[in-house]
Amino acid sequence: MMMTMPGTMTRTGSNVMSAEEAIDHILDVMAEYSLRSTANIDTLIWAISDSAESEEVDSDTDGY
Repeated sequence: MMMTMPGTMTRTGSNVMSAEEAIDHILDVMAEYSLRSTANIDTLIWAISDSAESEEVDSDTDGY
């Protein structure tokens, strides 16, 4: 099963990433927000959403 995550590039243009990419993204967000593996799932979901919104703002200001 593929996960849809904002800010990813794919061959079809939709925002689909592999399970490995999704896990890597989650681990990156956990590190960025200093979340431990015992973090509440709601906190993790919030951090992923916040990270995705930040990436969208960054790409909007790049002028591309």
